[in-house]
Amino acid sequence: MLSKRHIIFIPLIVLLLTAGLYADGCFVWKKGADLNEPTQKSIIYWKKGKEIMVLQVKYEGAAEDFAWIVPLPGKPKVSAIDAEKSPFAEISLYTQLRRRWGYRGKQAGIEQEATVTVLERKIVGVYDVAVLAASDAGALSKWLNNNGYAFPEKRKDVLAHYTKKKWVYVAMRIDRKALEIDEVKKLKSGELQPIRFTFAAKEMVYPLKISSVNAGETEVLLYLLADAPMVVKSEHKQAGFSIEENIPYGFSVYTMRYRDPEYGTYRKAAGKELPLTWEALGLTKDKELSLCKYRAVYRTEEMTDDLVFTRFEPMPYWKERLGKERKETYGYDSERLCALSVLAYHDTDLLRRYAKDEDMCKRELVASCPKTPQQLHLQLVDDKEISVRLALAQNPEVTVDVLRRLAQDKNVRVRIAVVSHVKTTLDILEQLANDVNKDVRRCVAGNWKTPARILRKLARDKISEVRRNVLHSAKMPEELLGELARDESPQVRSAVGRDSRTTVKTLRKLSTDNNHSVRCAVALNLNTPVDILVKLAEDKNFWAREAIAYNPNTPLETVKELAKDKDANVSKAAGLALERRGP
Repeated sequence: MLSKRHIIFIPLIVLLLTAGLYADGCFVWKKGADLNEPTQKSIIYWKKGKEIMVLQVKYEGAAEDFAWIVPLPGKPKVSAIDAEKSPFAEISLYTQLRRRWGYRGKQAGIEQEATVTVLERKIVGVYDVAVLAASDAGALSKWLNNNGYAFPEKRKDVLAHYTKKKWVYVAMRIDRKALEIDEVKKLKSGELQPIRFTFAAKEMVYPLKISSVNAGETEVLLYLLADAPMVVKSEHKQAGFSIEENIPYGFSVYTMRYRDPEYGTYRKAAGKELPLTWEALGLTKDKELSLCKYRAVYRTEEMTDDLVFTRFEPMPYWKERLGKERKETYGYDSERLCALSVLAYHDTDLLRRYAKDEDMCKRELVASCPKTPQQLHLQLVDDKEISVRLALAQNPEVTVDVLRRLAQDKNVRVRIAVVSHVKTTLDILEQLANDVNKDVRRCVAGNWKTPARILRKLARDKISEVRRNVLHSAKMPEELLGELARDESPQVRSAVGRDSRTTVKTLRKLSTDNNHSVRCAVALNLNTPVDILVKLAEDKNFWAREAIAYNPNTPLETVKELAKDKDANVSKAAGLALERRGP
Protein backbone atom coordinates (compact mmCIF):
# COMPACT_ATOMS: atom_id res chain seq x y z
CA MET A 1 0.00 0.00 0.00
CA LEU A 2 1.33 3.42 -0.87
CA SER A 3 2.18 5.71 1.99
CA LYS A 4 0.55 9.15 1.84
CA ARG A 5 2.60 12.17 0.99
CA HIS A 6 1.97 15.83 1.67
CA ILE A 7 1.98 18.19 -1.28
CA ILE A 8 4.32 21.15 -0.92
CA PHE A 9 4.18 23.94 -3.50
CA ILE A 10 7.53 25.57 -3.98
CA PRO A 11 9.31 28.43 -5.75
CA LEU A 12 10.56 27.85 -9.26
CA ILE A 13 13.43 29.08 -11.41
CA VAL A 14 11.98 29.52 -14.90
CA LEU A 15 13.49 30.27 -18.29
CA LEU A 16 10.67 31.42 -20.58
CA LEU A 17 10.75 31.76 -24.34
CA THR A 18 8.20 33.95 -26.15
CA ALA A 19 4.47 33.96 -25.54
CA GLY A 20 2.81 30.80 -24.30
CA LEU A 21 4.69 29.59 -21.26
CA TYR A 22 3.52 27.80 -18.15
CA ALA A 23 5.66 26.30 -15.41
CA ASP A 24 5.33 25.35 -11.80
CA GLY A 25 5.25 22.31 -9.58
CA CYS A 26 4.71 20.96 -6.12
CA PHE A 27 6.50 18.42 -4.00
CA VAL A 28 4.52 15.61 -2.43
CA TRP A 29 6.06 14.09 0.65
CA LYS A 30 5.56 11.16 2.99
CA LYS A 31 3.42 12.17 5.90
CA GLY A 32 5.55 13.60 8.69
CA ALA A 33 8.72 13.83 6.59
CA ASP A 34 10.92 16.86 7.14
CA LEU A 35 11.37 19.28 4.26
CA ASN A 36 13.81 22.17 4.10
CA GLU A 37 13.38 25.05 1.63
CA PRO A 38 12.69 23.18 -1.64
CA THR A 39 13.48 24.85 -4.98
CA GLN A 40 12.54 24.14 -8.58
CA LYS A 41 14.57 25.35 -11.54
CA SER A 42 13.11 25.46 -15.02
CA ILE A 43 14.18 26.38 -18.54
CA ILE A 44 11.22 26.93 -20.86
CA TYR A 45 11.06 27.49 -24.60
CA TRP A 46 7.91 28.32 -26.59
CA LYS A 47 7.37 28.61 -30.32
CA LYS A 48 4.27 28.33 -32.49
CA GLY A 49 2.06 26.81 -29.81
CA LYS A 50 4.61 24.29 -28.49
CA GLU A 51 6.46 24.61 -25.22
CA ILE A 52 9.54 22.78 -23.95
CA MET A 53 10.19 23.01 -20.23
CA VAL A 54 13.31 21.61 -18.58
CA LEU A 55 12.81 21.20 -14.84
CA GLN A 56 15.17 20.26 -12.03
CA VAL A 57 14.54 19.91 -8.31
CA LYS A 58 16.65 20.81 -5.31
CA TYR A 59 15.56 19.87 -1.78
CA GLU A 60 16.50 17.98 1.36
CA GLY A 61 14.77 14.70 2.27
CA ALA A 62 14.80 10.93 1.83
CA ALA A 63 14.67 9.62 -1.76
CA GLU A 64 11.98 7.08 -1.00
CA ASP A 65 9.72 9.88 0.25
CA PHE A 66 10.10 12.05 -2.84
CA ALA A 67 7.17 12.75 -5.16
CA TRP A 68 6.29 15.67 -7.36
CA ILE A 69 3.26 17.15 -9.15
CA VAL A 70 3.50 19.64 -12.04
CA PRO A 71 0.36 21.23 -13.57
CA LEU A 72 0.61 21.79 -17.33
CA PRO A 73 -1.84 23.20 -19.92
CA GLY A 74 -1.57 20.13 -22.23
CA LYS A 75 -0.55 16.48 -22.24
CA PRO A 76 3.25 16.42 -22.34
CA LYS A 77 5.93 14.23 -23.81
CA VAL A 78 8.27 13.57 -20.90
CA SER A 79 12.00 12.81 -21.28
CA ALA A 80 15.13 13.01 -19.12
CA ILE A 81 18.36 14.99 -19.62
CA ASP A 82 21.78 13.61 -18.73
CA ALA A 83 22.94 15.15 -15.46
CA GLU A 84 26.32 16.12 -16.90
CA LYS A 85 24.52 18.14 -19.57
CA SER A 86 22.35 20.07 -17.13
CA PRO A 87 22.19 23.71 -18.31
CA PHE A 88 21.26 25.35 -15.00
CA ALA A 89 24.74 26.20 -13.73
CA GLU A 90 25.54 27.63 -17.15
CA ILE A 91 22.55 29.98 -17.32
CA SER A 92 23.07 31.10 -13.73
CA LEU A 93 26.74 31.93 -14.28
CA TYR A 94 25.97 33.67 -17.58
CA THR A 95 23.47 36.08 -16.04
CA GLN A 96 25.74 36.80 -13.07
CA LEU A 97 28.70 37.61 -15.28
CA ARG A 98 26.55 39.70 -17.60
CA ARG A 99 25.38 41.74 -14.70
CA ARG A 100 28.99 42.41 -14.03
CA TRP A 101 30.91 42.83 -17.16
CA GLY A 102 14.59 9.04 -24.09
CA TYR A 103 12.91 7.19 -21.48
CA ARG A 104 12.82 3.49 -20.39
CA GLY A 105 9.81 1.34 -19.51
CA LYS A 106 6.48 0.92 -21.22
CA GLN A 107 3.49 3.18 -21.59
CA ALA A 108 0.48 2.23 -19.49
CA GLY A 109 -2.99 2.05 -20.89
CA ILE A 110 -5.48 4.80 -20.15
CA GLU A 111 -7.14 4.37 -16.77
CA GLN A 112 -10.26 6.16 -15.63
CA GLU A 113 -11.45 7.04 -12.17
CA ALA A 114 -14.54 9.24 -11.85
CA THR A 115 -13.61 12.45 -13.72
CA VAL A 116 -9.85 11.85 -13.40
CA THR A 117 -8.06 10.27 -16.37
CA VAL A 118 -4.57 8.78 -16.30
CA LEU A 119 -3.37 9.84 -19.73
CA GLU A 120 0.00 8.12 -19.46
CA ARG A 121 2.16 6.13 -17.05
CA LYS A 122 5.85 5.41 -17.68
CA ILE A 123 9.41 5.47 -16.33
CA VAL A 124 11.48 8.49 -17.37
CA GLY A 125 15.06 8.53 -16.17
CA VAL A 126 14.84 7.93 -12.41
CA TYR A 127 11.18 8.98 -12.27
CA ASP A 128 7.90 7.03 -12.16
CA VAL A 129 5.62 9.43 -14.06
CA ALA A 130 1.82 9.66 -14.27
CA VAL A 131 0.09 12.25 -16.45
CA LEU A 132 -3.39 13.14 -15.13
CA ALA A 133 -6.36 15.06 -16.50
CA ALA A 134 -9.31 16.14 -14.35
CA SER A 135 -12.47 18.16 -14.90
CA ASP A 136 -13.33 18.42 -11.21
CA ALA A 137 -11.08 19.59 -8.39
CA GLY A 138 -12.80 17.39 -5.82
CA ALA A 139 -12.33 14.29 -7.96
CA LEU A 140 -8.66 15.15 -8.47
CA SER A 141 -8.13 15.66 -4.75
CA LYS A 142 -9.80 12.28 -4.06
CA TRP A 143 -7.62 10.56 -6.68
CA LEU A 144 -4.46 12.01 -5.14
CA ASN A 145 -5.44 10.87 -1.65
CA ASN A 146 -6.47 7.39 -2.87
CA ASN A 147 -3.11 7.00 -4.61
CA GLY A 148 -0.85 8.04 -1.75
CA TYR A 149 -0.75 11.81 -2.18
CA ALA A 150 -2.25 13.78 0.69
CA PHE A 151 -3.69 17.08 -0.57
CA PRO A 152 -5.20 19.55 1.93
CA GLU A 153 -9.00 19.55 1.60
CA LYS A 154 -9.16 23.24 2.45
CA ARG A 155 -7.15 24.16 -0.66
CA LYS A 156 -9.18 22.47 -3.38
CA ASP A 157 -9.74 25.99 -4.73
CA VAL A 158 -6.16 25.90 -6.04
CA LEU A 159 -6.85 22.71 -7.98
CA ALA A 160 -10.10 24.25 -9.26
CA HIS A 161 -8.09 27.20 -10.59
CA TYR A 162 -6.28 24.84 -12.98
CA THR A 163 -9.04 22.30 -13.72
CA LYS A 164 -11.19 25.18 -15.01
CA LYS A 165 -8.35 25.95 -17.43
CA LYS A 166 -8.33 22.25 -18.45
CA TRP A 167 -4.69 21.86 -17.51
CA VAL A 168 -3.15 18.42 -16.88
CA TYR A 169 -1.00 17.34 -13.94
CA VAL A 170 2.26 15.40 -14.05
CA ALA A 171 2.70 13.35 -10.87
CA MET A 172 6.22 11.99 -10.29
CA ARG A 173 8.01 9.94 -7.67
CA ILE A 174 11.37 8.20 -7.68
CA ASP A 175 11.21 4.79 -9.38
CA ARG A 176 11.73 2.20 -6.64
CA LYS A 177 14.04 0.17 -8.89
CA ALA A 178 16.28 3.21 -9.29
CA LEU A 179 16.82 3.99 -5.61
CA GLU A 180 20.41 2.72 -5.59
CA ILE A 181 21.72 4.36 -8.75
CA ASP A 182 23.95 7.41 -8.63
CA GLU A 183 21.29 9.86 -9.81
CA VAL A 184 19.02 8.99 -6.89
CA LYS A 185 21.90 9.10 -4.42
CA LYS A 186 22.28 12.75 -5.38
CA LEU A 187 18.98 13.39 -3.62
CA LYS A 188 20.89 13.48 -0.36
CA SER A 189 22.73 16.54 -1.62
CA GLY A 190 19.52 18.06 -2.95
CA GLU A 191 19.92 17.60 -6.70
CA LEU A 192 17.89 15.57 -9.18
CA GLN A 193 18.22 14.60 -12.83
CA PRO A 194 16.72 17.36 -15.00
CA ILE A 195 13.49 16.43 -16.77
CA ARG A 196 11.98 17.92 -19.91
CA PHE A 197 8.28 18.44 -20.74
CA THR A 198 7.12 19.21 -24.29
CA PHE A 199 3.48 20.26 -24.70
CA ALA A 200 1.07 22.64 -26.44
CA ALA A 201 0.58 26.09 -24.88
CA LYS A 202 -1.06 29.37 -25.92
CA GLU A 203 0.33 32.20 -23.76
CA MET A 204 3.15 33.05 -21.45
CA VAL A 205 2.05 32.37 -17.87
CA TYR A 206 3.86 31.53 -14.66
CA PRO A 207 1.32 29.66 -12.44
CA LEU A 208 2.06 31.43 -9.20
CA LYS A 209 -1.24 30.64 -7.53
CA ILE A 210 -0.40 26.97 -6.96
CA SER A 211 2.41 28.05 -4.63
CA SER A 212 -0.14 29.74 -2.37
CA VAL A 213 -0.72 26.35 -0.72
CA ASN A 214 2.67 26.87 0.95
CA ALA A 215 2.91 28.65 4.22
CA GLY A 216 5.28 31.59 4.50
CA GLU A 217 7.14 33.25 1.65
CA THR A 218 7.89 31.97 -1.85
CA GLU A 219 10.87 33.20 -3.84
CA VAL A 220 10.40 33.37 -7.60
CA LEU A 221 13.46 33.48 -9.85
CA LEU A 222 12.67 33.67 -13.56
CA TYR A 223 14.84 33.57 -16.66
CA LEU A 224 12.82 34.72 -19.69
CA LEU A 225 14.12 34.03 -23.21
CA ALA A 226 12.30 35.42 -26.24
CA ASP A 227 12.77 37.28 -29.48
CA ALA A 228 12.20 40.45 -27.44
CA PRO A 229 12.60 41.31 -23.75
CA MET A 230 9.62 40.11 -21.69
CA VAL A 231 7.95 41.95 -18.79
CA VAL A 232 5.18 41.22 -16.30
CA LYS A 233 1.83 42.65 -17.36
CA SER A 234 -0.30 41.28 -14.51
CA GLU A 235 -1.21 43.20 -11.37
CA HIS A 236 1.13 41.10 -9.26
CA LYS A 237 4.33 42.99 -9.83
CA GLN A 238 6.78 42.89 -6.96
CA ALA A 239 10.11 44.53 -6.36
CA GLY A 240 12.55 42.75 -8.65
CA PHE A 241 10.14 42.49 -11.58
CA SER A 242 11.17 45.78 -13.13
CA ILE A 243 12.77 45.95 -16.57
CA GLU A 244 15.52 48.03 -14.96
CA GLU A 245 16.97 44.73 -13.72
CA ASN A 246 17.89 44.00 -17.35
CA ILE A 247 19.31 47.37 -18.41
CA PRO A 248 23.11 47.84 -18.20
CA TYR A 249 24.48 50.53 -15.95
CA GLY A 250 25.90 53.68 -17.50
CA PHE A 251 25.99 54.73 -21.14
CA SER A 252 28.87 55.28 -23.54
CA VAL A 253 30.10 54.10 -26.93
CA TYR A 254 31.86 51.28 -25.05
CA THR A 255 28.75 50.06 -23.21
CA MET A 256 26.71 50.21 -26.42
CA ARG A 257 28.19 46.84 -27.39
CA TYR A 258 26.44 45.31 -24.38
CA ARG A 259 23.05 46.81 -25.22
CA ASP A 260 20.27 45.83 -27.58
CA PRO A 261 19.87 49.13 -29.48
CA GLU A 262 16.18 48.42 -30.14
CA TYR A 263 15.23 48.11 -26.47
CA GLY A 264 18.10 49.49 -24.38
CA THR A 265 18.32 46.20 -22.48
CA TYR A 266 21.22 43.73 -22.46
CA ARG A 267 22.17 42.47 -25.91
CA LYS A 268 20.76 39.13 -27.03
CA ALA A 269 22.31 35.89 -25.81
CA ALA A 270 23.67 33.39 -28.34
CA GLY A 271 23.96 29.61 -28.45
CA LYS A 272 27.75 29.73 -28.35
CA GLU A 273 27.50 31.46 -24.97
CA LEU A 274 24.91 29.05 -23.51
CA PRO A 275 25.52 25.76 -25.37
CA LEU A 276 23.95 23.50 -22.72
CA THR A 277 20.85 25.67 -22.48
CA TRP A 278 20.40 25.77 -26.25
CA GLU A 279 20.96 21.99 -26.49
CA ALA A 280 18.41 21.30 -23.74
CA LEU A 281 15.83 23.39 -25.62
CA GLY A 282 16.67 22.00 -29.07
CA LEU A 283 17.75 25.38 -30.47
CA THR A 284 20.31 25.93 -33.21
CA LYS A 285 23.53 27.54 -32.05
CA ASP A 286 23.10 30.54 -34.34
CA LYS A 287 19.79 31.49 -32.69
CA GLU A 288 19.95 34.71 -30.64
CA LEU A 289 17.35 35.56 -27.99
CA SER A 290 16.70 38.28 -25.44
CA LEU A 291 17.35 37.04 -21.91
CA CYS A 292 15.67 38.73 -18.95
CA LYS A 293 16.16 37.77 -15.32
CA TYR A 294 13.73 38.60 -12.50
CA ARG A 295 13.60 37.73 -8.83
CA ALA A 296 10.77 38.44 -6.34
CA VAL A 297 9.48 37.18 -2.98
CA TYR A 298 5.73 36.60 -2.40
CA ARG A 299 3.78 36.00 0.79
CA THR A 300 0.97 33.42 0.70
CA GLU A 301 -1.80 36.02 0.62
CA GLU A 302 -0.17 37.79 -2.34
CA MET A 303 -0.32 34.76 -4.65
CA THR A 304 -3.93 35.22 -5.77
CA ASP A 305 -3.39 34.62 -9.48
CA ASP A 306 -0.81 33.54 -12.03
CA LEU A 307 1.81 35.84 -13.55
CA VAL A 308 1.32 36.92 -17.17
CA PHE A 309 4.14 38.18 -19.37
CA THR A 310 4.20 40.28 -22.50
CA ARG A 311 6.67 41.85 -24.92
CA PHE A 312 8.48 44.93 -23.62
CA GLU A 313 7.48 48.12 -25.47
CA PRO A 314 10.51 50.43 -25.47
CA MET A 315 9.04 53.67 -26.83
CA PRO A 316 6.54 54.51 -24.03
CA TYR A 317 8.97 53.30 -21.39
CA TRP A 318 11.91 55.42 -22.51
CA LYS A 319 9.75 58.47 -23.20
CA GLU A 320 8.56 58.28 -19.59
CA ARG A 321 12.10 57.84 -18.31
CA LEU A 322 13.31 60.78 -20.39
CA GLY A 323 10.65 63.00 -18.86
CA LYS A 324 11.59 62.21 -15.29
CA GLU A 325 13.76 64.62 -13.35
CA ARG A 326 16.93 63.32 -11.72
CA LYS A 327 18.82 65.03 -8.94
CA GLU A 328 22.11 63.29 -9.71
CA THR A 329 23.63 65.00 -12.74
CA TYR A 330 25.77 62.03 -13.84
CA GLY A 331 22.91 59.55 -13.45
CA TYR A 332 20.56 61.83 -15.34
CA ASP A 333 23.00 62.30 -18.21
CA SER A 334 23.59 58.57 -18.52
CA GLU A 335 19.88 57.78 -18.39
CA ARG A 336 19.01 60.56 -20.79
CA LEU A 337 21.54 59.35 -23.36
CA CYS A 338 20.27 55.78 -23.14
CA ALA A 339 16.68 56.94 -23.59
CA LEU A 340 17.64 59.12 -26.55
CA SER A 341 19.54 56.26 -28.23
CA VAL A 342 16.53 53.91 -28.06
CA LEU A 343 14.06 56.57 -29.18
CA ALA A 344 16.33 57.52 -32.08
CA TYR A 345 16.54 53.86 -33.14
CA HIS A 346 12.78 53.91 -33.75
CA ASP A 347 12.57 57.44 -35.22
CA THR A 348 14.58 58.34 -38.35
CA ASP A 349 13.54 62.00 -38.19
CA LEU A 350 15.00 62.18 -34.70
CA LEU A 351 18.27 60.75 -36.02
CA ARG A 352 18.43 63.47 -38.68
CA ARG A 353 17.90 66.21 -36.10
CA TYR A 354 20.51 64.76 -33.76
CA ALA A 355 23.08 64.49 -36.58
CA LYS A 356 23.07 68.32 -36.80
CA ASP A 357 22.85 69.00 -33.09
CA GLU A 358 25.59 70.96 -31.36
CA ASP A 359 25.54 68.41 -28.56
CA MET A 360 28.39 66.00 -29.29
CA CYS A 361 26.63 63.21 -27.37
CA LYS A 362 23.61 63.32 -29.69
CA ARG A 363 25.80 63.12 -32.78
CA GLU A 364 27.63 60.22 -31.16
CA LEU A 365 24.30 58.44 -30.69
CA VAL A 366 23.54 58.85 -34.39
CA ALA A 367 26.98 57.55 -35.33
CA SER A 368 26.56 54.40 -33.20
CA CYS A 369 22.92 53.65 -34.07
CA PRO A 370 22.56 50.66 -36.46
CA LYS A 371 19.42 52.24 -37.99
CA THR A 372 21.17 55.46 -39.06
CA PRO A 373 20.76 56.12 -42.84
CA GLN A 374 23.91 56.03 -44.98
CA GLN A 375 23.73 59.73 -45.86
CA LEU A 376 24.07 60.58 -42.17
CA HIS A 377 27.14 58.34 -41.91
CA LEU A 378 28.72 60.34 -44.73
CA GLN A 379 27.78 63.54 -42.93
CA LEU A 380 29.46 62.44 -39.71
CA VAL A 381 32.63 60.91 -41.18
CA ASP A 382 34.35 64.32 -40.96
CA ASP A 383 32.89 65.31 -37.59
CA LYS A 384 35.23 67.45 -35.52
CA GLU A 385 34.88 65.20 -32.46
CA ILE A 386 36.98 62.04 -32.23
CA SER A 387 34.31 60.22 -30.20
CA VAL A 388 31.76 60.69 -33.00
CA ARG A 389 34.10 59.33 -35.69
CA LEU A 390 35.13 56.48 -33.36
CA ALA A 391 31.47 55.55 -32.78
CA LEU A 392 31.00 55.53 -36.56
CA ALA A 393 34.03 53.25 -37.05
CA GLN A 394 32.54 50.81 -34.52
CA ASN A 395 29.06 50.79 -36.09
CA PRO A 396 28.58 47.39 -37.80
CA GLU A 397 26.18 48.89 -40.37
CA VAL A 398 28.49 51.46 -41.99
CA THR A 399 29.46 50.95 -45.62
CA VAL A 400 32.91 50.09 -47.00
CA ASP A 401 33.12 53.59 -48.52
CA VAL A 402 32.77 55.11 -45.06
CA LEU A 403 35.42 52.74 -43.71
CA ARG A 404 37.82 53.75 -46.48
CA ARG A 405 37.50 57.38 -45.44
CA LEU A 406 37.87 56.53 -41.77
CA ALA A 407 41.01 54.50 -42.56
CA GLN A 408 42.61 57.85 -43.38
CA ASP A 409 41.46 59.50 -40.17
CA LYS A 410 44.12 61.45 -38.35
CA ASN A 411 43.25 59.75 -35.04
CA VAL A 412 44.95 56.41 -34.28
CA ARG A 413 42.01 55.02 -32.29
CA VAL A 414 39.68 55.54 -35.26
CA ARG A 415 42.05 53.76 -37.66
CA ILE A 416 42.47 50.84 -35.21
CA ALA A 417 38.67 50.53 -35.01
CA VAL A 418 38.57 50.27 -38.81
CA VAL A 419 41.08 47.39 -38.68
CA SER A 420 38.74 45.44 -36.39
CA HIS A 421 35.54 46.20 -38.34
CA VAL A 422 33.73 43.17 -39.75
CA LYS A 423 33.27 44.87 -43.15
CA THR A 424 36.86 46.00 -43.60
CA THR A 425 38.14 44.78 -46.95
CA LEU A 426 41.59 43.44 -47.85
CA ASP A 427 42.55 46.63 -49.71
CA ILE A 428 41.83 48.65 -46.56
CA LEU A 429 43.90 46.23 -44.47
CA GLU A 430 46.77 46.51 -46.95
CA GLN A 431 46.58 50.29 -46.70
CA LEU A 432 46.65 50.17 -42.90
CA ALA A 433 49.53 47.65 -42.93
CA ASN A 434 51.61 50.60 -44.15
CA ASP A 435 50.32 52.95 -41.46
CA VAL A 436 52.89 55.17 -39.79
CA ASN A 437 51.63 54.15 -36.36
CA LYS A 438 52.98 50.87 -34.98
CA ASP A 439 49.77 50.10 -33.03
CA VAL A 440 47.74 50.20 -36.24
CA ARG A 441 50.18 47.84 -37.97
CA ARG A 442 50.20 45.58 -34.88
CA CYS A 443 46.40 45.28 -35.05
CA VAL A 444 46.56 44.44 -38.76
CA ALA A 445 49.10 41.70 -37.99
CA GLY A 446 46.76 40.13 -35.44
CA ASN A 447 43.57 40.49 -37.51
CA TRP A 448 41.94 37.19 -38.50
CA LYS A 449 41.23 38.46 -42.03
CA THR A 450 44.76 39.58 -42.87
CA PRO A 451 46.06 37.44 -45.79
CA ALA A 452 49.43 35.66 -45.91
CA ARG A 453 51.02 38.18 -48.29
CA ILE A 454 50.44 41.03 -45.84
CA LEU A 455 51.59 38.88 -42.90
CA ARG A 456 54.88 38.15 -44.68
CA LYS A 457 55.49 41.85 -44.99
CA LEU A 458 54.58 42.57 -41.36
CA ALA A 459 56.87 39.72 -40.19
CA ARG A 460 59.73 41.96 -41.33
CA ASP A 461 58.39 45.11 -39.69
CA LYS A 462 60.97 47.19 -37.86
CA ILE A 463 58.92 47.06 -34.65
CA SER A 464 59.17 43.78 -32.69
CA GLU A 465 55.59 44.08 -31.33
CA VAL A 466 54.26 44.02 -34.89
CA ARG A 467 56.37 40.99 -35.83
CA ARG A 468 55.28 39.14 -32.68
CA ASN A 469 51.61 39.81 -33.40
CA VAL A 470 51.92 38.00 -36.74
CA LEU A 471 52.05 34.79 -34.68
CA HIS A 472 48.52 35.48 -33.43
CA SER A 473 47.09 35.00 -36.92
CA ALA A 474 45.67 31.62 -37.94
CA LYS A 475 46.57 32.48 -41.54
CA MET A 476 50.28 32.84 -40.86
CA PRO A 477 52.35 30.79 -43.36
CA GLU A 478 54.31 28.00 -41.65
CA GLU A 479 57.64 29.16 -43.05
CA LEU A 480 57.34 32.36 -41.04
CA LEU A 481 57.72 30.34 -37.82
CA GLY A 482 61.26 29.41 -38.81
CA GLU A 483 62.01 32.97 -39.87
CA LEU A 484 60.67 34.48 -36.65
CA ALA A 485 62.54 31.86 -34.60
CA ARG A 486 65.71 33.65 -35.77
CA ASP A 487 64.35 37.10 -34.90
CA GLU A 488 66.67 39.45 -33.06
CA SER A 489 64.01 40.13 -30.42
CA PRO A 490 63.80 37.58 -27.55
CA GLN A 491 60.10 38.45 -27.14
CA VAL A 492 59.44 37.30 -30.71
CA ARG A 493 61.51 34.12 -30.29
CA SER A 494 59.67 33.40 -27.02
CA ALA A 495 56.35 33.71 -28.83
CA VAL A 496 57.57 31.15 -31.37
CA GLY A 497 58.66 28.86 -28.53
CA ARG A 498 55.13 28.96 -27.04
CA ASP A 499 53.33 28.46 -30.37
CA SER A 500 51.67 25.06 -30.80
CA ARG A 501 52.49 25.14 -34.54
CA THR A 502 56.25 25.30 -33.99
CA THR A 503 58.09 22.23 -35.32
CA VAL A 504 60.19 19.94 -33.12
CA LYS A 505 63.27 20.97 -35.07
CA THR A 506 62.69 24.62 -34.24
CA LEU A 507 61.91 23.80 -30.60
CA ARG A 508 65.24 22.00 -30.29
CA LYS A 509 67.05 25.02 -31.60
CA LEU A 510 65.21 27.44 -29.32
CA SER A 511 65.87 25.21 -26.28
CA THR A 512 69.51 26.30 -26.45
CA ASP A 513 68.73 30.00 -26.93
CA ASN A 514 70.93 32.32 -24.90
CA ASN A 515 67.86 34.11 -23.53
CA HIS A 516 66.21 32.38 -20.56
CA SER A 517 62.69 33.62 -21.48
CA VAL A 518 62.94 31.75 -24.81
CA ARG A 519 64.01 28.55 -23.07
CA CYS A 520 61.12 28.99 -20.58
CA ALA A 521 58.67 29.23 -23.49
CA VAL A 522 59.99 25.96 -24.93
CA ALA A 523 59.77 24.35 -21.48
CA LEU A 524 56.05 25.19 -21.30
CA ASN A 525 55.21 24.04 -24.83
CA LEU A 526 53.16 20.83 -24.77
CA ASN A 527 54.77 19.70 -28.05
CA THR A 528 58.31 19.83 -26.70
CA PRO A 529 59.90 16.34 -26.82
CA VAL A 530 60.63 14.58 -23.53
CA ASP A 531 64.40 14.54 -24.05
CA ILE A 532 64.41 18.33 -24.34
CA LEU A 533 62.30 18.64 -21.19
CA VAL A 534 64.74 16.45 -19.27
CA LYS A 535 67.65 18.55 -20.50
CA LEU A 536 65.97 21.84 -19.59
CA ALA A 537 65.32 20.47 -16.10
CA GLU A 538 69.06 21.06 -15.55
CA ASP A 539 69.01 24.60 -16.95
CA LYS A 540 71.06 27.07 -14.96
CA ASN A 541 68.14 29.51 -14.87
CA PHE A 542 65.58 28.70 -12.15
CA TRP A 543 62.67 30.09 -14.22
CA ALA A 544 63.34 27.49 -16.93
CA ARG A 545 63.47 24.68 -14.35
CA GLU A 546 60.24 25.97 -12.77
CA ALA A 547 58.55 25.95 -16.21
CA ILE A 548 59.62 22.32 -16.70
CA ALA A 549 57.92 21.41 -13.41
CA TYR A 550 54.65 22.89 -14.68
CA ASN A 551 54.71 20.99 -18.01
CA PRO A 552 52.41 17.92 -17.63
CA ASN A 553 54.58 15.97 -20.12
CA THR A 554 57.67 16.14 -17.95
CA PRO A 555 58.60 12.60 -16.76
CA LEU A 556 57.59 11.83 -13.17
CA GLU A 557 61.15 11.06 -12.08
CA THR A 558 62.30 14.42 -13.41
CA VAL A 559 59.58 16.22 -11.46
CA LYS A 560 60.60 14.34 -8.30
CA GLU A 561 64.17 15.54 -8.76
CA LEU A 562 62.96 19.12 -9.25
CA ALA A 563 61.07 18.81 -5.96
CA LYS A 564 64.53 18.66 -4.32
CA ASP A 565 65.79 21.72 -6.20
CA LYS A 566 67.70 24.21 -4.10
CA ASP A 567 65.57 27.05 -5.45
CA ALA A 568 62.36 27.39 -3.40
CA ASN A 569 60.26 28.44 -6.42
CA VAL A 570 61.30 25.36 -8.41
CA SER A 571 60.79 22.89 -5.55
CA LYS A 572 57.38 24.41 -4.73
CA ALA A 573 56.24 24.19 -8.38
CA ALA A 574 57.39 20.57 -8.58
CA GLY A 575 55.61 19.74 -5.31
CA LEU A 576 52.35 21.16 -6.63
CA ALA A 577 52.81 19.22 -9.88
CA LEU A 578 53.26 15.99 -7.94
CA GLU A 579 50.06 16.69 -5.98
CA ARG A 580 48.10 17.19 -9.19
CA ARG A 581 49.43 13.94 -10.65
CA GLY A 582 48.41 11.99 -7.55
CA PRO A 583 49.98 8.87 -6.10
